[in-house]
Amino acid sequence: MNYNILIIILVAFALLIIVARLFANYRYTIKFYAKGFEEGFSSSEIRTILSLLKKCEILDSNTIFTSVNVLNKCMSLYMSGVRRSGSALSLSDQVFVEKLNKLRAKIALSSENSQKILNSHFIDVGQRVTLIYEGKGIFSSKVLGNSDENIALDIPRQVTKVPGPTNAKKVFVLAPEDWLHKRVSIYFWRKNDACYVFDTYVHEVGAFQARSCLFIEHSTKLERTQKRQSIRAECQIEASLYLVKTRITVAEDVVMSDAYKCVLEDISEDGALIRIGGKGKNNIHVKLSFYINSSPVEMFGTIKAVEYNKSINQSRMHFECKKISVDMKNSVINYVYSTVSESEIERDMAIRRSWSDM
Repeated sequence: MNYNILIIILVAFALLIIVARLFANYRYTIKFYAKGFEEGFSSSEIRTILSLLKKCEILDSNTIFTSVNVLNKCMSLYMSGVRRSGSALSLSDQVFVEKLNKLRAKIALSSENSQKILNSHFIDVGQRVTLIYEGKGIFSSKVLGNSDENIALDIPRQVTKVPGPTNAKKVFVLAPEDWLHKRVSIYFWRKNDACYVFDTYVHEVGAFQARSCLFIEHSTKLERTQKRQSIRAECQIEASLYLVKTRITVAEDVVMSDAYKCVLEDISEDGALIRIGGKGKNNIHVKLSFYINSSPVEMFGTIKAVEYNKSINQSRMHFECKKISVDMKNSVINYVYSTVSESEIERDMAIRRSWSDM
């Protein structure tokens, strides 16, 4: 009896050793599958991803969940294989590509959002800001200095155009004393980030590096506005814009106006910046039609904001996409990410390093 128990214990111990060794050998694969499932991929899709990583000679497979460049390489290889086969993307292929695009947008946005600031101590010197002084209007200024105690702003100016053919400008400046102890709202746009706003007080007027300035209080309550939900790419794409006269249900049922020629200045899968001649209208339903790399794209949506330049009689309209097919959406997303190549990223890093060495 004791002999049988000893055998059972030895067998169980041997099985534990085998399981432990299997786990040690495959723990990275297990973690990779777990992460893949977490991102919404199926078992067969995860196997495809592992195959792509191997062909791309990516040593650390987990970087596909954190690196846009790695994901771009794998997607490029996958799409090249589809093109070589001469067949169109199947429904399962389209679903797989859409999942990869969603992962790519998530990684890129996560990287972008990591650059956001939490309080006014992180505002850069030289940052241009807009001040709203209730009862006085909108003023422009620039950060001259940012210390632990306060922020020094150049004396704000209010610039307005003078009616007439010369496009002359009128500059209005309040005396520094008129700002003292007044509450103001500060707006500023950080490059490659978003627009921020916070309320503060002008607690002192004086001079900074021999320049007249306002000293405003710091704030830890920065509101981050106009946060982009997708990555946008600058472009110059000719397009046709149609006014939608009926409710958008299916594309075939939409009644539209004649086409207006326009140019897309930036684009993403959920919107675009449109430049068009004349004065644009806000809150109208439109259809955009254009080509990306010879592929037709149609986007239905709404004009959310309009910036009209009277001097050149042109408008820039902010378009929010409400309806687009999966394959057309993938065409837009692939275009957006293809514009930011690895060589361009390396060039940007080299320029930044040269600046830091100056």
